[in-house]
Amino acid sequence: MTRSRLTIIVAMLPAVLLALSTLSALSASGTTHYVSPGDDVQATIDAAAPGDTIQFAPGDYSLPSTINVNKSLTLNSADPYSETKPLLDGGGTLASIIFIDADAVVVDGLEIANGTGDLILQSGAHAGTIVKNCVVHNSSGDEGIQLKQCTDCTVEFNKVYNVAQDGISIADGSHSSLVSNNEIYSSFSENAAIYVYDSHDITVESNYVHDTQAANGIMFYKNYGTTHIIANNLIVQNSWRGGKHCYDEADGNAVNVYKPRVLSTYVVSHNTIDDNKPANACAQPGNAVYANDGSGVGFGTSIESNILTNHGGYGFRTYYGAQASYSCNDLWQNALGATDGNPTDGGGNLSADPLFNVDYSLQAGSPAIGAACDSRDMGVDFSKWGYSPSLQLNKEVGPPVVEMGAQAVFTITATNNGPGIAHGVVITDEVDSVLEISHVVATEGTVGRDGQTIAVCVGSIDRGETVTVTIEVTATALGTKANTAHLTSLKAEQVDSNTVPLEVGRPALPRPAYYLPLALSSGVDSTSAH
Repeated sequence: MTRSRLTIIVAMLPAVLLALSTLSALSASGTTHYVSPGDDVQATIDAAAPGDTIQFAPGDYSLPSTINVNKSLTLNSADPYSETKPLLDGGGTLASIIFIDADAVVVDGLEIANGTGDLILQSGAHAGTIVKNCVVHNSSGDEGIQLKQCTDCTVEFNKVYNVAQDGISIADGSHSSLVSNNEIYSSFSENAAIYVYDSHDITVESNYVHDTQAANGIMFYKNYGTTHIIANNLIVQNSWRGGKHCYDEADGNAVNVYKPRVLSTYVVSHNTIDDNKPANACAQPGNAVYANDGSGVGFGTSIESNILTNHGGYGFRTYYGAQASYSCNDLWQNALGATDGNPTDGGGNLSADPLFNVDYSLQAGSPAIGAACDSRDMGVDFSKWGYSPSLQLNKEVGPPVVEMGAQAVFTITATNNGPGIAHGVVITDEVDSVLEISHVVATEGTVGRDGQTIAVCVGSIDRGETVTVTIEVTATALGTKANTAHLTSLKAEQVDSNTVPLEVGRPALPRPAYYLPLALSSGVDSTSAH
């Protein structure tokens, strides 16, 4: 996997089949309204009913004013997963491009750019907002996506870049919301690339934050709630530029948990945080993870199964008596030490080169492999990134009935119906002992054989792709032989199997001459006159 491939996985993840998006539109409770460049988008929205869909045709939309979504609508494109999306352009003069002012608004598969404020903004108390599969960029003055007072909201599979402030912000009394599978770069925020404040029970997981000059990577600032989760994020190669929180060394951190307002728990788990450096004095010394209990509420932070390496400060630093425990982390090559502030060592920690590949997966022999507290690898689990694939296995045999000593061919097909890439795909087949294997071939992957067991290590299958395995056998015994193939991938739920029978019979014996018609056996033409 290359760095460019990694970028595609996060922000331009493999597209769902066009039919799926069409089916989604048809299954919605309302009508689909189609708009094209030059149409009055706001008038179409005003005329729509709650539950309707506004579908944007490809092209550039030069907007005269902010789009105000004041009812429950879906704004999407015909193929939200396409790399080329309809562009909603603020022309560098509009503050916000889309303003959300209703429950259950979905923004899906659009490019939103060139404003002076929050490009996508929700400021009132609403629930069920979803922003996904969008490319959001070029805010000269504020955030890419900001949702305030948002309950049960989701921001996922977006690419956000070139924004003056936060890439994504969840704020002002939001509850139980998810920020997942987004890519953020070129954020110049005085807060963080992903910024959560004054909110309750927020999960930030499987995001890719890189090449930013924000003050922090992911920052939870003065929040409420019971449990916040920061998990499976890749935060690498950033140059932190602090300023707003120059006091308390509260800038320049990849993950920053700052002065929660109530007793609560923060879980920081399975993140890979590497090679982030301070770019100015206010970002010094530059820690991987930082927790500050300046409010004195006694919150707890659990730091578990992360890779926290190559920083100018500490791997993990507690401040103002923040209570924290750390277990099963790799804390290698942090200039000021592994930890500071006397967090509780839960064991299983190490300090060793994690042996990254260029995409931050782990090389064979990495000490982080299998060393997490849950017996998985430390750091990011890339199999949990992206949409889940939908794998299907089919198996056929031809011919289905053969004579003993004859050949048959089993054909196995594995298809990924999308929308995500299937990683680590393996096809196995236990061939009956009375079927002699003569030849095995696969259209992709490496074929291995151990006795009667065939294993094809396919690797990855893109959406819509099919891999075919053919197994030629010779039947050596009578009877019906059931043969089953199995399909697995890195996502444990992606398992399928298929069984087909092969019937083996006795060879047909040649008929004796006396069974032949009399005319043929005597050489007489049966059509001749008598």
